[in-house]
Formats: sequence, structure tokens, C-alpha cells
Amino acid sequence: CAGPSAASVEVVGVEADFAYKSLAAGLAQATAGFSYLRFEGCLARIGEYIMSAVRVLRQCVERFCERHPECTAMDLVGFSAGGMVAWLLPLLLGPLAEGQQRPRIGGLALLSPRLEGMNDVWDEGYVRELFRTHGTEVFLGYGTLEDIDSKGQPFSDLAARLRRCLPGGRLEVRGYQDKDHTMPTEELQDVARFLSRLWKRNGPS
Repeated sequence: CAGPSAASVEVVGVEADFAYKSLAAGLAQATAGFSYLRFEGCLARIGEYIMSAVRVLRQCVERFCERHPECTAMDLVGFSAGGMVAWLLPLLLGPLAEGQQRPRIGGLALLSPRLEGMNDVWDEGYVRELFRTHGTEVFLGYGTLEDIDSKGQPFSDLAARLRRCLPGGRLEVRGYQDKDHTMPTEELQDVARFLSRLWKRNGPS
């Protein structure tokens, strides 16, 4: 949260995708974990993603803002399916009207975001206006081993699309050599630097 009296950083909420033990265990047995087994593509799961994003918006973001009316900006961080949820949240909030006081999205860190199915239905004019009115800066990170067609729409394609929506150096793209669908230490350090730079300029959010 950033505001006139902001002096600390608070984690508003965490949303996690579910995981399956294994195919043999049966698809009804969800379990916590770092991976998951799904047969559907991301487009088939879009309703699930939207419900997750709405849950974060209602249960975390809006409740936090009610408790902290001084909050002026928030940052979102998401990996993989969480990157899709982080991407959807600003779209649900929409562009800020002139003089509107609700918190803006200051920073958006997308780590290997699974946006397949969304890449082909963007309204680039809407996204450009959204980022402009919020003053959003975006970090996109991914492993070079996952930047191939066989693993989904390449992240380099996503980077090119984001550049059209974020003029003026408000996009930072990092490809991590010989890394697959994971969060290497170097990437987490880069995200920390990205957020720290925003906080030094705008105050913690």
C-alpha cells in the first residue's frame, strides 16, 4: 500500500492454484504442491481464472482498501497460472477516470504467465489506456527453455505485444538462460529490484 503515511509493505493476499497428486491418484484428489495436472488448455479454464481473480479482488484488494483508505497504489506479482490472475485483476478494475481516487496498479510482475487463449483476444487500445491511467510498469520474466511453441505461445511474442501497450520504457523483460518453467533466484532478485525501484520513486505499495 502506498499513501501519505505509508511506511511499510503489507501482503494483501495470496491465491494458489491447486495441484493433483498424479494421474493414477484420480483427478478428484487435489493436493497442495508446485505443479498440477490438467488436460484442458488455458482458454477452457478462463472461467476458473476469472473466478479466482474476482475472489482476490473482493476478499483481498477491496477489503484492504476499506481498512486503509490512505492506500493509493498496489503491486501485483504472479507466477504461471498466478500470472494469469495477476493479469486479469487490472482488467477487472478498468482504466481510472480523471480524479478517481481508488488505488491504481503501480507495478505488475508477470513470471512465466500462462496467458494462452488470452493473447489472441486482447483489446490493445483498452490495455494501453488501462496502463496509461494507472501509470503501471510491468516486469515480464521467463526461462529461455520455455520460450517455444511446443510449450505454449512463446513469451517473446507476449513481450512484443506488451511493448505496444507500454511505451516509454515502462516494460522490463528478462529471459533466463537455460531455465524452464520455474522461478530462479536471479529472477526473484530482479523482481525485488523492480519493486524496490517503484517504491523508492512512489513509496511502498
